[in-house]
Amino acid sequence: MTGKFSDTRPYIFSDFCSVYKKFLVPPFQRSYAWSSKQINDLWESIVSNEKEYFVGNIVCLEATEESDNRVVIIDGQQRLFTITLMLSVIRDEYGFIKYKDKKEKEKERIWESQQNIDDILFHKEISFPFRRKLRFFPGRRNLKDVYEKLIKGELNVDDRSQISLLDDNQIKYVKNYKTIRRLVKQYVKTDYFKQLDNLLEKVTSLLFIVILCKTDNDAYSIFEGLNATGIGLTVADLVKNAVLQAVKSESAKNSVEENWEQIENIFEETRISLFPKFLRHQWISREGYVTSSKLYGSIKKNKLQNKENMEIIDYTKELLDDAKIYSSFRFEQNASYLLKHTKITEGIINIIKRFRYLDLEQVYELILAYYNKFISTERYTEKQLYSVLENLWTFSFRAKIININPSEYEKKFADHCKHISGYTKKEMDRMSIGFYAELAKLVDNDTEFIENFVTDIKYKEGSDNSLIIHLLETMMRNEDPSIKVAEPTIEHILPRDPCKWGLKRNEVKDFVNAIGNLTLLNDSDNKTLGNEKMSIKVQKVFGRSAFKMNRELSKKQHEFEKNPKEAIKARSY
Repeated sequence: MTGKFSDTRPYIFSDFCSVYKKFLVPPFQRSYAWSSKQINDLWESIVSNEKEYFVGNIVCLEATEESDNRVVIIDGQQRLFTITLMLSVIRDEYGFIKYKDKKEKEKERIWESQQNIDDILFHKEISFPFRRKLRFFPGRRNLKDVYEKLIKGELNVDDRSQISLLDDNQIKYVKNYKTIRRLVKQYVKTDYFKQLDNLLEKVTSLLFIVILCKTDNDAYSIFEGLNATGIGLTVADLVKNAVLQAVKSESAKNSVEENWEQIENIFEETRISLFPKFLRHQWISREGYVTSSKLYGSIKKNKLQNKENMEIIDYTKELLDDAKIYSSFRFEQNASYLLKHTKITEGIINIIKRFRYLDLEQVYELILAYYNKFISTERYTEKQLYSVLENLWTFSFRAKIININPSEYEKKFADHCKHISGYTKKEMDRMSIGFYAELAKLVDNDTEFIENFVTDIKYKEGSDNSLIIHLLETMMRNEDPSIKVAEPTIEHILPRDPCKWGLKRNEVKDFVNAIGNLTLLNDSDNKTLGNEKMSIKVQKVFGRSAFKMNRELSKKQHEFEKNPKEAIKARSY
């Protein structure tokens, strides 16, 4: 075959594995990412259709001598690894068939079926000693280790002591193995032997179109145009593909791969679904507004096309630096990235951390722009940064409570981001005043704010109530700026279990978690009196509290005892 492709034929899975001996996923590709939903979808397609069911394209890179005769999988690893896990489960299930009830020919069939599966999953080395070697290779060492143990049947997926030693990406293989095992057991429970044979025949005959490319550029071009069965390609997948295609030398490609792998690791250790969102926020923070649908095209055109190798390396380095900072904004486990810069203080870290309470995505593009301005401009002071972050917090909090659509302010954010890096010190102050005055008009509705605040800010059992703690701490500090709330605990004034108040849980469930029924206790307060009567709470906790807001509850004792619902409503306002 001539042109860009060495092979573009259909193959059933078993033939595919006999023609091409080894399959490698490059280390820089994203990890095995399928969830139970994708597995269930593929499973239903397999069991509800006849043999040779078509499951999409596989894009591979032609083997070279340097690659040890391996085919490099560019697109298709999610399906391929899921299918090999299916075969591993089926082989293991054959081992549970009771031999003593079987005739000799049936025993031979069981053994042959298991051998046939192993011939697909493994290849034998030609030279002595003839050892079995994995046919499919995850690119990363830690993933190869757990995958190999599963395929060889050496990992007990039900042994918690073994599973506890695995990282999140390794556990994905284990979870999917168990999901497939559950599906197989349900499928074969009516006629174990016959149904296993039927299932094995369907899986080994799954049909692919194999596109074997001669060069990596050809493979990446095909990859970009495909969105085959499975998880759709995200903008992160497409950008990575385009970046690797754009670099012209092997050394440059190695640098780009190293940077990209570090970026992926950051989001795999926190939240991988955030990676595409980061790419958009990062672009907006530096370049201005772009829609999600146009992001990939904008990156490719402006950062990759007709660029020198060093420019592309610098772009991925910029992405890596911003990914570290962005993740530190959003995840406590990565907060140490911020401390590495000498200009960043605990005060700045604490106010940035506060935005996590709001769960608003768009603020992070603006915070990233402010941060990069701050660390790159000597004369841009901590006081200035703190001031704009306070203004951003005030707007964001009101926007969250009033619940305005982010589309009403994101373009304003983006326009401001686009010019931040070029502003002088004086311009930053002047432009910020005008910018936040314009934003304030969007949330200038005190009536709606108060009504929503009272009804929406509620304690939620088992959830993160950090926003409530922050609000109550702020109220206490407003009364006494010197006050410190050590290890604060949210206290319900009227208990959620109000039996000592002469009430039932069902009678108070509609108002017991309202903001007006909440206060904070310090680490020195007696926290064992949570369900006591109001009189005892006042005597032993509230009346002795270091917080004025708690001591004033003594004056409201009668109101809470007489009509707690109305007392809570009045205190909420």
